[in-house]
Amino acid sequence: MKALYQRTHFSLFARGFLILTIMTLLWNTAPLAAQNRIIKGITTDATNGTPLNGALILDPVTKRGAITGEDGTFRLELPDSIVQLEATYLGYFSTTFMLDVDTSVLQIALAPMAILLEDIVIPFDAISKNKPTFAATEDIPLNIQNINNGTNVLPLLNSVAGVYVHSGALNTNRITIRGIGARAPFSTRNVKMYYNEIPINSVDGESVMEDLDVSSFDKIHIIKGPSATTMGVPLSGALVLGNYDWFTSSEAQASITLGSYGLWRQTTNLRLRGDRTAINLFYNDTKSEGYRDNNQYDRKSGGFNFKYNPNARHSFHAIGHFAHLNAQIPSSIDSATFANAPQSAASNWASVRGYEAYYRGIIGLNHTYLLDNLDSKNSFSWSNSLFSNFRDQYEVRPFNVLSDDVVNVGIRSVMNYYNTNASRLNWKLTAGTEHLTEWYDWQTYEILANATQGDLLADNFETRQTTNLFTQLNLGWLDAMQGLERFSVSVGINANRTRYDLEDRFTQDSINQSGSHFYKWIYSPKLSISHTFSKYYLYKNVIYANISHGFSLPSVEETLLPDGLINPDLLPETGWNFEVGTKGNLFDGRILYDFTIYRMLINNLIVADRIDADSYVGVNAGETQHDGLELTLAYNYKTILGNLNLRGSYTNNNFKFVDFNDDGEDYSGNDLTGVPANTFNFRLQWQGAQRLPLFAMLAYQFVDEMPIYDNNSLYTSAYHFVNAKVNYEWHIPLNSNTLQPVIFNTFIGVNNLFDEHYAAMIAVNARSFGTAAPRIYYPSLPRNWYAGFDLKITF
Repeated sequence: MKALYQRTHFSLFARGFLILTIMTLLWNTAPLAAQNRIIKGITTDATNGTPLNGALILDPVTKRGAITGEDGTFRLELPDSIVQLEATYLGYFSTTFMLDVDTSVLQIALAPMAILLEDIVIPFDAISKNKPTFAATEDIPLNIQNINNGTNVLPLLNSVAGVYVHSGALNTNRITIRGIGARAPFSTRNVKMYYNEIPINSVDGESVMEDLDVSSFDKIHIIKGPSATTMGVPLSGALVLGNYDWFTSSEAQASITLGSYGLWRQTTNLRLRGDRTAINLFYNDTKSEGYRDNNQYDRKSGGFNFKYNPNARHSFHAIGHFAHLNAQIPSSIDSATFANAPQSAASNWASVRGYEAYYRGIIGLNHTYLLDNLDSKNSFSWSNSLFSNFRDQYEVRPFNVLSDDVVNVGIRSVMNYYNTNASRLNWKLTAGTEHLTEWYDWQTYEILANATQGDLLADNFETRQTTNLFTQLNLGWLDAMQGLERFSVSVGINANRTRYDLEDRFTQDSINQSGSHFYKWIYSPKLSISHTFSKYYLYKNVIYANISHGFSLPSVEETLLPDGLINPDLLPETGWNFEVGTKGNLFDGRILYDFTIYRMLINNLIVADRIDADSYVGVNAGETQHDGLELTLAYNYKTILGNLNLRGSYTNNNFKFVDFNDDGEDYSGNDLTGVPANTFNFRLQWQGAQRLPLFAMLAYQFVDEMPIYDNNSLYTSAYHFVNAKVNYEWHIPLNSNTLQPVIFNTFIGVNNLFDEHYAAMIAVNARSFGTAAPRIYYPSLPRNWYAGFDLKITF
């Protein structure tokens, strides 16, 4: 019997580091007495910390000012009577702030005018000179203000139009984008996910984003729909998790969070910056007793992110992320239990104290070569990544015990050739490949009456391989007067080939289930156009349209028949996306907007044909049509006391079965299962100026009813809830020569403020077996609170 996982003790290192950091701060901190009115500081980009070279720091009374240097720093001597300064930089919101009597060190972060909706360049294209908007995308910057209690970043994705996340537990989540992935039983599928340059999906498209702690990345780039030609064109889209890359200075950061239901969270980060190197080391420990029975959670993770630029032509980037999880599984419950005792676990899972425990790792190395200005207008880059993901898991379930190990190794190679013509046409040609080989070794055992492991039931070894070949050409016609690409075109194609090999190692019967299955080549073309304009009160507004094709491969469980054989008749889901949209900002960036309408036509939709309450196989059941509307609006009101930001998003999902037959039943014309018809999010936040660094946030979400069964006989109830959070920062200068002070941040928050009872996740098409009622619902957390502090020192 495989030994049960034991709790690791390397959290002692993190706690020791935290104590050492605090002692260092206490030892070095000393009051700063202002001897004269010399103001020093640093001005940075609020989204990524990049120093701003050439920003103006001005006294509006005497008109005395200073210009920041290449490192973003400035020095300004002022009369004692001056109490107000203004910071301005082209393309950024200007800010006015008050000076206290003892102010001598300032840290100024200016926000880009398109901070909320503007595209960022994804890591694979980090050196691109051509950045048109061709599809619906959105970026989420992560900081201590907007990640709630930090245990799970996934609920934050619900604020994005077109995205909905089912959250059954900290270790049970399902991300859906435009309805794709809503029918996956227990996890996220069909969403391609990258951790910087490293794919973190399995070959069959499953990803476990909740294993990656929020402290290990600082932004999320979301691509909606199958427009990511260079990422394998998944039907739903892609998520790119951006890790701390280059930062302005070295710093140590530690935080502790306490909350309801035994929540304990500890994070530690150490970021070291040299002239040519940057490294981020992180460790975190998250524990929860859980609201429900059989719901304990314990995750420890840590890792590194390292970058080295020996010269202007070469760049090396390495990442490593390692996690250990031990989490119980309460599973779904029936309607009566959901209404009367939602804290209960499913009786069969509770009886065996079901749980999952695993080690997981992600490692990767990237090298980028840049040959710039070959003949004053041509450039070439070549990026190569080598990566590996692994997981060693042991899961106790009511119907059996699963022991599995999965390891994959992959390579990604992308070449870009640029031609930049300042007077007329820019173009970029991209070509590359991504290959992943995965080895999956799994066994199942009997579960005995005392919840211990019994005899071997199955022993299988699978080799899975997938290859993507892609090329893309971007053309842009430049308006040299305004520095804008007025008209842009992108055309590309991705080709995929996937193979599964199964080796049956179970020798205690006479049946050999070994076999191989090749999927045919899948070709996914894309054609996109965009037009950018700036006139009158409009600034860098974009209108775009695209037609793109994508696909999603079946999961391992879906490809296997009840007897364990590979199902050769199961086909990948494929589909076309037709999309038009516009985004930009109005009135000098005070109002930002993003509006998209689309239609997706999906063929060979895979549905879960359940064999019993907890196992299933996949079948192709027909076609669906996804008509959707996505709208995001944001408004920023700036005063000398701080900034008030209002942000709202609305999603309308009109998703239908078009030609859909499952097990002899025709569901054509019905609503697509597991997707709400409407969602609405509103967020109000106040960020105080440096004189009063108070942050307050109030977030509201409405989720419409959604069908549970394909025949639309039962829907969930619509629900709404409110979250609130308050932060306050203390800036403690260490000495007169330190530009960056110690920052001590305290916070307190409440989730589900009005104690709404709703289904946070559902089991689609849940069936009843025997006399038991179908187990449909994963209940939400009731009202819960959290509080903590964050400490950062720069050196």
